[in-house]
Amino acid sequence: MTKISGKKIKNMLCNNIMLKLASVVLAFLLWLLVINIDDPQVTSTIENIPVTILNEDVITGNNEVYDVISGSTVDVKVIGPRTIVDALKRGDFTATADFQDLSKTNAVPIVVTLNNTRYESKVTIAEKSNNTMRLSVEQIEEKEYPLNVEFSNYVASGYVVYSSSPEVETVVVSAPKSVHENISKVAVSINLAGDETTDFEYSGNVFVYDSDGKAMDREKNHIRLGFMYIKVQGTVYYKKTVDITYQVVDNLSDGRVLTEYDSSIKTIDIVGRKEVLDGIDAINIPEELTVVTDDKTEIEVNLNDILPEGVYIYNGDGIVKITAQTEDVVRKTITVKVGDIGIRKIPDGYEGSIINNGDINIVIQGREEDVAEIDAEKLAPYVDLTNAAAGNNRVKVNVVLPDEVSMVSEIYVNVVLTERDTETTESPETTVSQETPSSTENPATETGEPATDDTTGSEGVTGSEQETTTPEA
Repeated sequence: MTKISGKKIKNMLCNNIMLKLASVVLAFLLWLLVINIDDPQVTSTIENIPVTILNEDVITGNNEVYDVISGSTVDVKVIGPRTIVDALKRGDFTATADFQDLSKTNAVPIVVTLNNTRYESKVTIAEKSNNTMRLSVEQIEEKEYPLNVEFSNYVASGYVVYSSSPEVETVVVSAPKSVHENISKVAVSINLAGDETTDFEYSGNVFVYDSDGKAMDREKNHIRLGFMYIKVQGTVYYKKTVDITYQVVDNLSDGRVLTEYDSSIKTIDIVGRKEVLDGIDAINIPEELTVVTDDKTEIEVNLNDILPEGVYIYNGDGIVKITAQTEDVVRKTITVKVGDIGIRKIPDGYEGSIINNGDINIVIQGREEDVAEIDAEKLAPYVDLTNAAAGNNRVKVNVVLPDEVSMVSEIYVNVVLTERDTETTESPETTVSQETPSSTENPATETGEPATDDTTGSEGVTGSEQETTTPEA
């Protein structure tokens, strides 16, 4: 065997390069020619061919709607000559679903055809990704919904939209049953200008909202409305926050006492014309509505019944609940010495004295904490002789008590009212009369000093303690 040296191999590869390249090109052209002459069968997949629906009125004509669950597009595998198959595109095929062929299970066969009839005999549709279009079919139902009014933006500062009145109160909605089950409300949306201080009239679009509070796509959900555009009239009032004032009236039995009370709300927002509200600072509950008895310690007052004309509650029902706390009455007996009882308003020219002996017992009642603080000194007992007559008088003993405490029963003492003995010293110049003093006969007046009347009893001093003096001539 003859060996070829490396040098010879190198020369063979490097020489005649152009001839060698021409040989390669010629070989490729020969291969391409053979392929084109033979044109072998190949398989290819055409994807996402849209399915056209035919005879839709088979469903919609029966007052029904449908949604495509699957089969809105289809993929097909085709077999044919490479020269044809490689050139095919999605638009070369037509896919249809004829609703006249709708089955009881709401399935419609999908038919795919090749648009170019020249290739029908050469290309075969071997397989489809979807043989049927599957539908959900529902009957359309009509339901009537109350119409709400919603506002975007606000009216002028300090003002509110108190009420609104759409031209219709309800709207009929046509939709599948499943859609009705998801509807939360129907509302007309009104866009405010932002500077309203008086009543207005605007129009707005009607929207249907789902359970999440979002506006529903009418076309997607097969929704039809009786009204698409509605006019709304609105009332604009001035708003003001005022106090609620009241005074509980105690009408409890002798065995009970009112300890405290409170109300469910202390202030209220009211609305009305500004010129009316400017004159209102509080809402006062009349006393006849706040009477507390043993059987009625919780009072409910409707402020709407007592508001001035042209004034209304803003937000809330205007109900105020007043709750009173009561306790059993506690009694306490306080012993008072007769000598500690003061005498007031002794008539002129008389002196009085209490003729009772020993002590008297005064029984008071009220809350335990109030009664516990009272003693004989704080009672400051006294009798008033304003209406007493000469001689023996039966006079009520008065005491000083806070409003929450009272006497269980009245106490009386006997007071003797007698004329006061007056010594009179006559002189050639002056005669003093105890009963009828005159400005010319009273030396005190003549000297320019104020005259005094010693006959009027002072508080807490008996008539026997008073002294009468006669000026000397």
